Amino acid sequence: MGDGHPLNPIAVADHLLQFVEFSPHRPDGVIGRIPSCNFALRKTSFDELGGFPGGLPTGEDGLFSREAAVRWPGGIRFIRTMRVRHMGRTTLRMFWSHQTMLGLYRGRLGVGLRQTWYQRCGSHTLFAIPVVGKRLGFLVGRTVRWNPAGLVRVVVLLPLLLVGLTAWAKAFRDGCRLAAKEAR
Repeated sequence: MGDGHPLNPIAVADHLLQFVEFSPHRPDGVIGRIPSCNFALRKTSFDELGGFPGGLPTGEDGLFSREAAVRWPGGIRFIRTMRVRHMGRTTLRMFWSHQTMLGLYRGRLGVGLRQTWYQRCGSHTLFAIPVVGKRLGFLVGRTVRWNPAGLVRVVVLLPLLLVGLTAWAKAFRDGCRLAAKEAR
């Protein structure tokens, strides 16, 4: 997935935080989830899954691809040559707001998380620090694994990445609290 604003540091940080797992340097193969902005399937398959869940400003593609992975194990594949240029957020306010929304819905919906783990741990304020560390470690690990030269970009953008991770972690906590409340 290509960054639509490669010279804007805020957009690049936004892109890294959201799409590092879908780097064009990643090898082709089976993947557990993929964002809808780069997801291709037949209309009949889309309809068979019931389409995107309604009423969500974000996270609907995570739920949709999770359902697709359950329905067709091993059927979601990452293909490097399938490219989409993503136009990320270009202002600090938009970046903060977007990362906040992503964190809130990741915590609330629990996509890719063990439910009891995120409900119990994620709702604690002090847990935000390890969440930031884990996400930053994931970002660095994926960069080193698939595009070691990209590590320079991560280091240069570290202050912006930490801003985005802070917004995400705070909202993740709030989303976990909402999920726990909704589960009662």
